[in-house]
Amino acid sequence: MISREKMDACLGRLGMLKRFPAQERVVIQIGKLLNELCASDEEAIAFVSRVLDEHDDWPGPAALRQIHGRVASDRGAATTPIGCDKCKQGYRRVFKVVERGTDRKEIILPEGDAVAIMRQESELQQKYRGSKTHDFYSSGFRFCECPAGKHAEHEYRRATERNEHRV
Repeated sequence: MISREKMDACLGRLGMLKRFPAQERVVIQIGKLLNELCASDEEAIAFVSRVLDEHDDWPGPAALRQIHGRVASDRGAATTPIGCDKCKQGYRRVFKVVERGTDRKEIILPEGDAVAIMRQESELQQKYRGSKTHDFYSSGFRFCECPAGKHAEHEYRRATERNEHRV
């Protein structure tokens, strides 16, 4: 969410563009679009700077979305941490064993290379196949504890929060 102060500054800077809409209700909609695209003051400032670098005339909302996509991918490529040896880009595969009729569950974090993980999955499937008391799930994931996992979790929460505001 962009602060009111930064929103006013961003809209003022965009107002320097030729043919920027003068109608108040249109400017309000542009502000809403900025809030939809940008999650923070810093992101909004970087985004508006990019728009001003690339355009002298008001480009319109479709072009703003395209520019934002480039800004986000540039920033993401530069700031995304590399995963550790236990994860893939911050995500770890997990197996879950749930005791039927209770809230008890066991989360198993497989270790090793792909072959070792497949072996662990096969052993757990055999152990719980036909069980009357437990269910086995192998399609889960969790965020790793490494910097890439923390980054992935932050981005996930940010996207979830942004989607909740749209509803």
